[in-house]
Amino acid sequence: MKKLRRYIERNWLWIVLGLILTEKAVQAAYLQRGYLAYGGEYLTLPLILMLVQLVRNVADFISAALEEEVEYEPRRNRHHRGRVQRTGLRNR
Repeated sequence: MKKLRRYIERNWLWIVLGLILTEKAVQAAYLQRGYLAYGGEYLTLPLILMLVQLVRNVADFISAALEEEVEYEPRRNRHHRGRVQRTGLRNR
């Protein structure tokens, strides 16, 4: 129950937006069809929540990748005991 509460607190804006968009999609589908039926318009809320989670995961991945890249130092710039390490390539 605590996890559900935390999830709702974290995503309340997206849940409200998804419910509003679901209602609008159901109304539009009803007007188009002329009768009440169950279709893909009811997947609006789950799709919004999945999209939000996907964006958060991608942002975390990119953030971690950029942090790694900042710490990365190319081999030619690495120093060992105050002098540049040899890479095995000869200067020509």
